[in-house]
Amino acid sequence: MTIIDETTIFALSCWQIWKARNAAVFRNETLSVVQVLQACKATAEQWRLRFKKKKKHIAEKWCEIFQAAIQA
Repeated sequence: MTIIDETTIFALSCWQIWKARNAAVFRNETLSVVQVLQACKATAEQWRLRFKKKKKHIAEKWCEIFQAAIQA
């Protein structure tokens, strides 16, 4: 992965953490780490569908990373 790919996956993860934080603060919802990771993976899967064919492998790698973290 390039630095841009790593930065993008970091931003995707931060966004999901931010959404989980907002759910806790504003809706009194508690999300587990696994739920946040699942949301990250779901977002990566959605992005994969939007990527050009030559870039799809990047989002697939992201999905693998999130899946490995979920199973850990």
